[in-house]
Amino acid sequence: MKRLVPVMVAAAVALSACSSAKVTESVPVLTPAPNLTPAVTTTPVPPAATSPTPIPTPAPTPAPVESTPAIKWHPTDIGMPLVSDDPAAKGKKVVMLTFDDGPSPTGTTAKILDILKENNVKAMFFVTGYGAKNRDLLEREFKEGHTIGTHTQTHAYLPDLTVAQMRAEIEPVIKTVTELTGTRPKYFRPPNGAYNAALRGLLKEEGQQLINWSDGSLDWDKLKDGYKDPKLVVDQVMNYIHPGAVVLMHDTHQHTVEALPELIKQIRAAGYEFVVMQ
Repeated sequence: MKRLVPVMVAAAVALSACSSAKVTESVPVLTPAPNLTPAVTTTPVPPAATSPTPIPTPAPTPAPVESTPAIKWHPTDIGMPLVSDDPAAKGKKVVMLTFDDGPSPTGTTAKILDILKENNVKAMFFVTGYGAKNRDLLEREFKEGHTIGTHTQTHAYLPDLTVAQMRAEIEPVIKTVTELTGTRPKYFRPPNGAYNAALRGLLKEEGQQLINWSDGSLDWDKLKDGYKDPKLVVDQVMNYIHPGAVVLMHDTHQHTVEALPELIKQIRAAGYEFVVMQ
């Protein structure tokens, strides 16, 4: 028994020493595994060559167009042909169409305006007081470039009237046209072309120029039931056509409507051009 004690003590000491000894372990350092995916080498592609955007060549600036002033025409006296003092008018054969008594609500004025527009012709309309009540037609005449003159309130025969009565026939129509168009008319045609010294004095006071005609169509003469052969109207005008002719017609007759296209055609074929007083 005495021999076993030292051995057990030695063993216990040995175990104690083993348990208290610090055990040092070597921890391996992990190196990341290499990327086994083969690297893809990309050859850089140069950008596609692009054509430079063409710079538009500016259009040449057009030379300014010089507008030729319209030639001004006027009669040398009442009932005389038109003439002009403008050198550019030399050698020109011109005609002015004029229409009295409208505008008419029966459709004749509208048809005449259509024909004039289709043929690029400007004319002068001498309107009455009762005609000016058709304001849409009067406005159309003005807007389409025709010249508006006046022709009294009631188509009265002026030489039989006093100056006061003449004034009552003239001023209201001037007022109506001025209010509707914004332009005071300056041309006047007396009914039947009749005038006297008293009327001329009044017109001068009112700033009106008396315009009669030098070529009457007789579209008002020898009518049967208000109508005549349109060919007679055309022939009448063409028989008396002359340079500067001021042609009298009426926009209140159907036969005048029917005559107008052929009349325009024949006047132009004779070497004339259409003008209008402004």
